[in-house]
Amino acid sequence: MEATLKHTQSLKRFHILAWITALSTLALITLGGFVHNTGSSLACPDWPLCFGQVMPKMEGGVAIEHSHRLLASFVGLLSIGLVYLAHPIRAQHPKLYKVSIYALLAVIVQGILGGITVIYKLPPMVSTSHLGLSQIYFAITLWMVLRSRGNSLSGPAPSSKILKFLATVTGLLFLQMLIGAAMRHTGAGAACGLGPEYSVLCLDAATGGTTWWPEQAQSQFHVIHRYLGILMVFFIVGATIPLIKWAKANGHKVIRILCVAAHVVVLLQVILGIMSVMSHLGPSAVTLHLTFAAALFALLISLNILSREAKNS
Repeated sequence: MEATLKHTQSLKRFHILAWITALSTLALITLGGFVHNTGSSLACPDWPLCFGQVMPKMEGGVAIEHSHRLLASFVGLLSIGLVYLAHPIRAQHPKLYKVSIYALLAVIVQGILGGITVIYKLPPMVSTSHLGLSQIYFAITLWMVLRSRGNSLSGPAPSSKILKFLATVTGLLFLQMLIGAAMRHTGAGAACGLGPEYSVLCLDAATGGTTWWPEQAQSQFHVIHRYLGILMVFFIVGATIPLIKWAKANGHKVIRILCVAAHVVVLLQVILGIMSVMSHLGPSAVTLHLTFAAALFALLISLNILSREAKNS
């Protein structure tokens, strides 16, 4: 009895820390976007110190950039804490222990990518990889949150067709996020023009008019991101409607709530994309666009994890 109680308490502590890590990671992703969108990425020209100091004078761009570094360090410490808390329960939950180690390795690589980004003055490929790995780490923390909660879904599983389509849509969303990151870091965010008149159609640099499909490669890259964003609305609704029906039939209220939340967030995401262009890439709109993308990714990752619990139970 005492051993069972101790195990339950250890698992609960791990679960709470996993939640803190996931929320801190979302905050870190948001702050990272704000760093880029305010032009503060190189406010600290060196790494890992800032102007050779552990704690420089926190003002202007330095305050924004160094706050991001401090929060990243905090997330790194949380990752170490997860490995520490997973160690006593590794016999009962070997996957949690292994994944906590993977999370720690991921956050170390992420820190190195952040350093390379600064040292080599924002190379687009590295900056895009930095964003991609942050989302993967975020997904890992969500897996740990959901797998350590102590209960699982019961009843019949969704069909393999539903699960495969949901996984495909989640992969497409990740690709869309990488395209968005590459677009920002290569300067294609303004390739179709900025302002209300270019919020739907794209500026054609050759004619000065607007078009659905420009001739310039950079503008085409931007337009692909726009069109895929619209398609994601239909893909996400198409992937989650069958899940809602399955969840309703089996009494899984949480699944239904997550699906409806995904519908709301993907629509808001499209609106924020339009607002980003209308506001001339205003830092608030563009940062919220990134945050909602991460939130949408979190919802789909959670749906993938939870819907597969019934399959594996």
